[in-house]
Amino acid sequence: MVNGPTILKASMGFDGIYQDGNWVPIQVDLSNTGNDFTGKISITVPSTPLNGANVTTTTNSYQEAINLPPGAKKQISISVPLNLSSQGATAQVSVDLLDTTGHTVSHRALVPNNGSYNLTLIGVLSDTPNNFGQLNLALSNLFNPAGQTKNLTAATMPKQAAVLKNFDVIVLDNFTTGSLSPEQLSALQSWVYQGGSLILTGGPEWKRTLGALPASLLPVTINGTGNIPAGKHLLPVNTLTKGDQATNDTVKTATPISTAQAAKNTVTLLSSDQTPVIVQKVQGQGTVYYLAYDPTLEPLASWSTTNQLWSTLLLRSLGDRVLMNAGNTGVITAPGQGNNVTASTLGALLQTFFPNAYPSIWLILILLLSYVIILGPLRLLLIRAFKRRDWSWRIVLGTIVVFTLLSYGLALQQKGSSIINSSITLVQLNAPDKTGTSAMPPPSWASLSPVRETSRSMYLTLAWCSPRIKIHMVALTAHLQPNSQSLQLPITIPISTSRVSISGRHAP
Repeated sequence: MVNGPTILKASMGFDGIYQDGNWVPIQVDLSNTGNDFTGKISITVPSTPLNGANVTTTTNSYQEAINLPPGAKKQISISVPLNLSSQGATAQVSVDLLDTTGHTVSHRALVPNNGSYNLTLIGVLSDTPNNFGQLNLALSNLFNPAGQTKNLTAATMPKQAAVLKNFDVIVLDNFTTGSLSPEQLSALQSWVYQGGSLILTGGPEWKRTLGALPASLLPVTINGTGNIPAGKHLLPVNTLTKGDQATNDTVKTATPISTAQAAKNTVTLLSSDQTPVIVQKVQGQGTVYYLAYDPTLEPLASWSTTNQLWSTLLLRSLGDRVLMNAGNTGVITAPGQGNNVTASTLGALLQTFFPNAYPSIWLILILLLSYVIILGPLRLLLIRAFKRRDWSWRIVLGTIVVFTLLSYGLALQQKGSSIINSSITLVQLNAPDKTGTSAMPPPSWASLSPVRETSRSMYLTLAWCSPRIKIHMVALTAHLQPNSQSLQLPITIPISTSRVSISGRHAP
């Protein structure tokens, strides 16, 4: 056993789970079996390598003063920015315990989690964290294998919005919110404003779960409890999942709910006898969803269609991530590194919007047969008829030139004369104004139809599933009509004179 101060354990993220490219907490467990110790904890993180004749990897250090009395044990947490995917498999985070002279007393090396890149992470604040099997099922169906849930407590809930950005969605269900500190509640509110999606559940325990939240986060004003009678719809209209829609969205027993009144600038996705059941509110760049019932309680806990509910909420919150996740996984090379990093390629996304249009098989067969006939029987007949053997090479050369030009002309007519640029522009629809509200109500469903061609025009119909959905295109010119039940977005792309339109319709 080592005498004196030492690092017992060090870990990254939330029990090793985090999203690379964010501020990530580093937990360090310390003990001291010797005399009183005063020093520093130093965390050294490799930064992005610089390109040039000689590739140089730099490091950044983050330090915090520490005092360990004799026999003391202590855990500290320091948040540092991690972008280890660009460093390759050899990247490590060094954790050092330094004395007052800068000498290393104890050292630990942390290896990055290979699954932290392109991860979809959902945080769950609940006093019953084992009741989310249906959420895990919906998450695995949409993001398998790059989707995970992580249980949070008042002790592990971050106090900085930058650290909360490791989570794409946070679910607050049957949780004693009063145990959160003002700093944690403020960080949660800032995280939503910066683009996070928060799902709040009501039900019989709504006071314990929602009572301590800032009023600005709540899409409703709750005034009591009640029940949804048996046989009433429990899922929003036009619920979408990766599979078929639910054939039956009712249960045979009453469902306990919290009764409320929807706030201003919200969208009620489902109601029962004038009582809002599912309400959506745009908050800055993020979204808050309120559920009047608790999906982890009976009769919904054992209801086979509850995963459809979670899928609907995830699609609305993370529709852009679902679209990106649908693409194939490719391999790219990190700048300045010889190693490969797995990532979703742009080609898969471009293929979604510009699918290959193969020519007709009959056209290919006709071209091939014509080529063979001209070079074979027809060439011999011409030579014998005119008795000119010297024409043979001229016929071959002429045939090659003619069919080359013909093939190029057909390809030009098929695909257009311009080259499709591999650059992508990110465009966000329904961007909130300075007050944090959206000028148009957010769409309530999502679908993507294949491209169909008519003459020299192409039409792409896209309905998005959240205010945060991003449309990826080469160039975009949008004209929005206020107070309209539908909108038409003309998009000009460098592909001959073709035009692509994205059409979206709001649910009534």
